[in-house]
Amino acid sequence: MATFSTGTPVANSLGEMWVMQSYLRPDLLEAAGVGGIDAWGAVFTGTTTTVEMNATGSKLRPVTRVGEFVNVPELVTMSSVYTDAVTREQVSHSGRIPELETGARQVISKQATQEVRDFITDLAWRGAHFDPKRPDFDNSLKVSNDGRNASMDERMANLGEPLDGGRVDLVATQVARVWDQSRDTVYADDDGRAEPLPGGLQIVFCDRSTPHQKDGRWSLYEGLREELVARGMAAEAIRFIHDYPKPADKTALFRDCRNGKVAVLVGSTEKMGTGTNIQDRAVALHHMDVPWRPADLEQREGRLLRQGNKNPSVQIFNYVTEGTFDTVMWQTVEKKHASLRSSRPATPTSGRWLIWAETTWVTRPRRRRRSPPVIPATWSRCHSRTT
Repeated sequence: MATFSTGTPVANSLGEMWVMQSYLRPDLLEAAGVGGIDAWGAVFTGTTTTVEMNATGSKLRPVTRVGEFVNVPELVTMSSVYTDAVTREQVSHSGRIPELETGARQVISKQATQEVRDFITDLAWRGAHFDPKRPDFDNSLKVSNDGRNASMDERMANLGEPLDGGRVDLVATQVARVWDQSRDTVYADDDGRAEPLPGGLQIVFCDRSTPHQKDGRWSLYEGLREELVARGMAAEAIRFIHDYPKPADKTALFRDCRNGKVAVLVGSTEKMGTGTNIQDRAVALHHMDVPWRPADLEQREGRLLRQGNKNPSVQIFNYVTEGTFDTVMWQTVEKKHASLRSSRPATPTSGRWLIWAETTWVTRPRRRRRSPPVIPATWSRCHSRTT
């Protein structure tokens, strides 16, 4: 007997559902005649046509791809034989989870500067004129990377300093506002006594332009700290997770986050996702950029929306530069999450999907369902088993 436990059984693509099923109950797949991934995909997945931004973020285009579950009742019936799910609402009965202050995640957007718009136009030309014999000179990955950099800050794309302050100024403005509101908040310990240091904690996620650049380039992390210090925050209260590589160092850092010594913690999804328990005073979370996978956003927000957070309400901010590669990134996360949620339409993650969809304004027509497989009547509910 074996038990798999996970908060994200399907993290990035529809095929992961088949992987999970083939690990735990391959006999059910064989009995339904969908033992191989091709047969499974033909029965349980369908194509969708959406209007999306192209890879450079310069224009719209229709795209058809495998992007939704079909025959969902039969798929759920098969999965329910060996799975049990616990929703966030059920968890909240045993421990309070903070509510979103405005009832939703807040989208903070700005217009792209003329220099960025010109750069995006150049990316569109590059994307249409690759030399297939010289992928080392230019390719779609390089174009995407340059587009993401320009969306964040012109300096990351080797352009000039942004006249409007760029993403750093946008994030610093919100962080400073929340800090001013929460810096005098007094928190109580487990015995109900007031803790010595007041003040909430803000968590900033950024996977790009991390500190300690070996080539000496400007870093978003350093730029954010400089802006926050200029707005009155103490430099020692602003920490980078990258400065604490050893487990003992991280333990001490997380303790400082929980006792009020740290006001802002900045880090990447990889270094500050799963296992980071700093929710006690967490009052706001900032998505300075957006990762590729919906599961990564789930893990990010799980640092804030969890039991043990002493704040009754919290804030989550999404940052977007309009008309840039930011749209492509949020669009990618939205379409992945929309396809995954079709297998679990009643889960509490629908609120996340709505705010991601709001960011990208993507419509999603649905296709006809294929014929469902025959579910053997002899199936009975049991625990998962090893193969």
